[in-house]
Amino acid sequence: MVSLLAITEDGDTAEVGVTGYEGVIAIQSVLGGKENTFDFLVQMAGDAWKMPAEILRQEFRKDTKLQDSVLRYMHASFAQISQTALCNRLHTVEERLARWLLLCEDRMNGDHISLTHEMLGKMLGTRRSTVSLAAATLQNAGLLNYNRGRIAIKDRKGLLRISCTCYEMVQRRFEKLYE
Repeated sequence: MVSLLAITEDGDTAEVGVTGYEGVIAIQSVLGGKENTFDFLVQMAGDAWKMPAEILRQEFRKDTKLQDSVLRYMHASFAQISQTALCNRLHTVEERLARWLLLCEDRMNGDHISLTHEMLGKMLGTRRSTVSLAAATLQNAGLLNYNRGRIAIKDRKGLLRISCTCYEMVQRRFEKLYE
């Protein structure tokens, strides 16, 4: 899983999207972009393919199935970025943390997420201390175990109840990729 990070000139970051097995990072290169719009941070190990942008652009121009697949992914990805921006503005840290943990669980191979409160703060666009309080709230509700940078989800349905509707909206977009 790779996080797409928006960065201010001062170096502050907030995650605006995630890409897993279903996606492509630096997708703007297909559109001819020379610079990355985001920074990318690998959150979870896994297999990935790497290809020069120019080759992807060439294949994109001549293969209509690839075009269709990439364009559908871009549509879902842009929807995720927009929804995440809205979510970061309107929803509580607990709701956003629940959404983020659900996104991670959807993309992970194991049953633990290794991440510090400081890194979670960067992903959620908030302070480490705020993440600590939100994680404690979710842990006290029996939804997860959090200990020394390791998170284990105990109650997915509970996280779904706590999470804002942004999670489900984004998931529906990505599910349409495979229809």
